[in-house]
Amino acid sequence: MFTPGLYQMFKIRSRMPCRGRWSRAPLGALTACSLVLASAAWPVSAQITAAPPTGSPRQLLQPPPAPPEYLLSAGDVIDLQFSYNPEMNQKLIIRPDGNVSVHLIGDVPAQRMSPSAFAASVRDQYKKFFRHPDLTVTVVDFGNQRAFVGGEVVTPGVVALRGMVTSLQAVLQTGGPKPSASLRSVLLIRYREDNAADVSRLNLVDVMKGKVADIQLRPYDILYVPRTRISKVALFVEQYINSMVPRSLVFPYNLNTTVSVQ
Repeated sequence: MFTPGLYQMFKIRSRMPCRGRWSRAPLGALTACSLVLASAAWPVSAQITAAPPTGSPRQLLQPPPAPPEYLLSAGDVIDLQFSYNPEMNQKLIIRPDGNVSVHLIGDVPAQRMSPSAFAASVRDQYKKFFRHPDLTVTVVDFGNQRAFVGGEVVTPGVVALRGMVTSLQAVLQTGGPKPSASLRSVLLIRYREDNAADVSRLNLVDVMKGKVADIQLRPYDILYVPRTRISKVALFVEQYINSMVPRSLVFPYNLNTTVSVQ
């Protein structure tokens, strides 16, 4: 069965010269010459359709980076479960000094350690008491997963860091900024791991406009929304922040120590 396109091709081929003559055979009785010419045209057409498309290569999607492993902090409640010695199971609260009291061992450092690293440390110390000290450590309560928001917001106070909480989200959780707030000069005070703090200036106006990315808050962060633009950050922290932070909050650093301004 011939399509109209094949009919036109064979019609043209039947009028082409073959061995010095013109072939005028009807369509139903194709000559050998027209079949050869027709079959020779097919590889060219197949080669054209098989050519790769032009354009930029497709970019493969990269998987998102894995979140950092959680580190234990003071106030966390952890649950120790022993597989072969259930009588040793216990729930522990990490003290402000970063230690916990474990049966038969005594004080064990836990702060700034991942749950798996803490479990390995306890397991090694229990090997002198048990043959198979297999245990798991689970965090059942996050004591100090919070930050403090103060200044020109509706309800200053503590913000629980459940999941990923950014600076703008924290301001909205405290009722949002007051009309007198200066969102272009928000201060972020962050623990620096050496009993000191870093102070950086945030422009939440640019964050809301999508010009810059927002910053995810960490435990013990202090976010202060001022009334006017702050020119001398170090002097402002010394005169206002130290008196603003509630003493009920447990911070791992002293704000009266060295503060670096970024």
